[in-house]
Parts: sequence; C-alpha cells; structure tokens
Amino acid sequence: MKKFTLLLIALIACVSVMQADDVFTCNVDVYNFDGWNDMTVAHPAHIWGYYEHPYGQAGYIEYCVDGEWEWIRIENELISGEDYDLPFNMMFNSDITTEHTLELRFTDGLGNYIDLEGLSWADVRSYEATGTDAVYNGEAKTFVVNINGETLTFVTEFVVPGEYTVGTYEGDYDDNTIGIKDIIVTIDKAPCEYEVQLPLQETEYDGQPHGATVTVPEGSGEVTIIYENTETGERESTTEAPTEPGIYDVYISITEGEYYYGIGETYVGQFEIVDGVTAVNELADDTKDNGAWYTIDGIRVAAPTLSGIYIHNGKKYVIVK
Repeated sequence: MKKFTLLLIALIACVSVMQADDVFTCNVDVYNFDGWNDMTVAHPAHIWGYYEHPYGQAGYIEYCVDGEWEWIRIENELISGEDYDLPFNMMFNSDITTEHTLELRFTDGLGNYIDLEGLSWADVRSYEATGTDAVYNGEAKTFVVNINGETLTFVTEFVVPGEYTVGTYEGDYDDNTIGIKDIIVTIDKAPCEYEVQLPLQETEYDGQPHGATVTVPEGSGEVTIIYENTETGERESTTEAPTEPGIYDVYISITEGEYYYGIGETYVGQFEIVDGVTAVNELADDTKDNGAWYTIDGIRVAAPTLSGIYIHNGKKYVIVK
C-alpha cells in the first residue's frame, strides 16, 4: 500500500469554527490488486488519520474521481478527538487516457470545506511507443519498441504489409501508472521497384511494334507504358507499341500493389525507329529486274519466309508473316 501522510493546517481565517492552529492528519491507502490496470472495476481504497475539531464538531470526508465534479461523501462520520479509518471504492473514467485523479476534501457539515491532497496516476495508453514501424522486404520483422524509457523486443513472423498487435504495456502501481496499452506495429509497403528494357537506340523499321519491357516484383501494381512521338506529340499505350518510324519518349506508371506503392508517370528513356539505310538503295540498284528476293542484309532467298524488309525487282517490301 502507498501511504501519503499529510499535515493540514486550516487557512480559513474568516471562519469562526476552524482556526489556523487546528490540526487534521490524513493518510490515503490505495490497494494494489490483480485488477489494478482494469479501469472498468472498482478500486478499493481507504483514508485514515486523526481528527480533532476545536469545538468538537463531527466531520466528513468527500472524494471526487477523474475531475467529474461529483463529490461523493463517505457516510461514516469523523468524531472529533478520535482516529478514523474510512473505506471507499473508486471508479475511474475509462474514457480518459491521460491522467486519472483522486481529489479529497473535508467538511464539518457547517458549510466549511478544506481541500486535502489527492493522488494521480498516469494512464499508459497516452504513452508514445517508438520503433513500431518497418518496411516490407519479404522477410519477417523483429520490432525493438521504446516506451516510457523501457525497451521491449518483439520477435514476429509477420512478413507482409499490415498492422499487427504484438503485445501490451501495463501500468505499474509502484510507478503511479495505470491502464493497458496495446503495442501495435506496422509493416509499410515498400517503394516501387522496377527495371526497364528499351529497344535499341536506333531500331530499323520492319513494320513490327517495338516497345519497352518493364519488370516488377510480385506484389506490385499494374504497369502502364506510354510512347510519345517527339515530333507529333501523339501518345500510344502499352498495347499499342509504335511501329512507324520516329523518335519516341517512353514513360511508365505503376499502380499501388499489395506489397509496393505505385509511382506516377515517370520518364524512363527514348528510342528511334529509323526508315532503312542507304545500303538498301544501293542493293536495290544491283538487284533490279532479276526477279530475285533479297533480305535487307543482301542475302538472296527463293522467297520471303520470315517477317522483315525484302528487296525485289529494285523495290523494298515489308513482309509480315
């Protein structure tokens, strides 16, 4: 039990009943029991000491819990010149999460009151816990939590992003604290990771689409690729990679996924689709009107069998198979 011994000297000079040299001793005991941190149950206490009224007047002790301004009188009278020991039960307001208080006062029943020193307990639910955040990386997390000057370690099997309760922090009667705080930890989504592979800086025109490849880890969101023709400003989406000659700026965006945050539209590079080379025209002159087919590299074939650019009778043909 905690004992708080108070020597109170009345300072009500204008009241004829209580003089400045009146003596009132008061001790408060609050019991440390198994349900100390449960603020939904009554907390037993008692107040005791010695009371002597200068004119033999009986008195009463009143108490108020958590500043509710509802003073409750302990019905047992204080008899002047005698010791007293008065039990009572405190009911805390469980909605208060900062500090719980017990206020006390004495009254002689004649309208005179003297405030007595009360007690207070910090509610641990108001304490800030640090070290409760981590970022997803595919591995289970260990949290080292600091709260009220104490270090608590929680080894978990939690891997994926989410909010988890790993334990509790409880008030301590001997430290004038009360209540129970859930230790909640969070694994946050990670920043988006990606790799981009662009076509060659100069890709020869062959009538086929040429686009970028974006690789993201499992748990990422949907990828969108945008190709912007630098000359016309026209844009084509992922499913319509460019086929025509031109210079293209490439942008990507990724929606938020299960394990990773997304990214807004981001420039990732540029490439060009070029329309043939001079060697093709020279090859065309050499092969004009002979009826043969040649690849863009000048290799003679019986007939086109694969998609690509071919020379036939001095003209270029784009064959799509």
